[in-house]
Amino acid sequence: QNAWRTYVDQSAVINASAPTRGDGGKVIVWADDVNRFYGSINSSGGTAGGDGGFAEVSGKNFLDFQGTANLSSRFGSLGTLLLDPVNVTVENGGIEAVTGVDEFADPGPGTASIDADTLDDAAASITIQATEDITVDEAIALTTSGASLTLTAKEDIIINEDISTTNGAINLTPGGSLTLTGTVHSGSKATKIELYDGGHILLGDNGDCEGNTCTLTLTSTALAQITSTGLTIGGTDTTNIYIGDVTDSATNSVGTVTLNATGSTTSQIIFGTGNNDGAYFTTLTTNSAGSTYLDGDITITDGDYNGTANSNNDWDETTENGEFVLGTGVTLNMSGGGDVSFTGAPIYEWGDIVGSGTYTTNGTVFYLDVDALIQQAIEDAIGNAQNAQF
Repeated sequence: QNAWRTYVDQSAVINASAPTRGDGGKVIVWADDVNRFYGSINSSGGTAGGDGGFAEVSGKNFLDFQGTANLSSRFGSLGTLLLDPVNVTVENGGIEAVTGVDEFADPGPGTASIDADTLDDAAASITIQATEDITVDEAIALTTSGASLTLTAKEDIIINEDISTTNGAINLTPGGSLTLTGTVHSGSKATKIELYDGGHILLGDNGDCEGNTCTLTLTSTALAQITSTGLTIGGTDTTNIYIGDVTDSATNSVGTVTLNATGSTTSQIIFGTGNNDGAYFTTLTTNSAGSTYLDGDITITDGDYNGTANSNNDWDETTENGEFVLGTGVTLNMSGGGDVSFTGAPIYEWGDIVGSGTYTTNGTVFYLDVDALIQQAIEDAIGNAQNAQF
């Protein structure tokens, strides 16, 4: 049976650490209503070997976390601290002073107010999950080398201050919007942005989701807030990804950008939904379970472009789902001299590839856009007929 309300005093220590060899244990501090945690959790790996443990501190209706956690490991992997309330606000001062708390007071408004210092000093990877929103109003800077930061909200994630790790991955998973006013810095590790419960993602400016509702929009200004060694956008919960105009400065600090639209067998990646000012990337990888359409100009300024359509390898000849198309009149400019690889079933190479190193294909390639040729012939015939009347 779960506790209705839980209070852990600042003098309390919960120790699940391994002594010499072995992994740290699992610690769950739960309340069906209110959880006020001010104590310490130790669940480190053994001094001679073993990974850090796992700790979850959750309050179904309200969580006040001002405690500490040590889930470190001298020789293995860091452990993980999971905080799981309704709403989360990371802010200076947290909810209130420990000495002024009535441990069994009525619950607050369903929001966990956490001081960033309690996260910054934890010798563990940090996972915060909220059934509604996560708001960062105080800078988070995880100091433990390799410790990751994962923020997952069923609704919105609002980052108003900078968040950073010491070469640990950063994972941002909103169910709705992602606001990036503060910067995101994961150093030598990657940053990943995915949708919590499916939908469509729009990148860049002046674009749209072509009749669908854009679940998440990341403008060039928002993308420019991210510094990392690799940026992955989308995944198994992403239906389609649409790309408008992406400025050069938006992606020049993230290394390889990987776009994954694999939420269903018909998931697509579509470039060129903006004003066709073009999309710029340092290095680019795209993976769609369905088709990929390069319908707008793309410039790769340094590395390679690897594009894969039909990543599930189940091309449907009737629906043409799974095709990879470089559209008519579109230019893929490999200004850095990088390599190009297209995979699709089939591949339609109707546009131009400029400046590439090695160009490879995996799939049958068609070089003529028959529909465009027929349309052009019709337009020419109409023009000639109109001219003949005069």
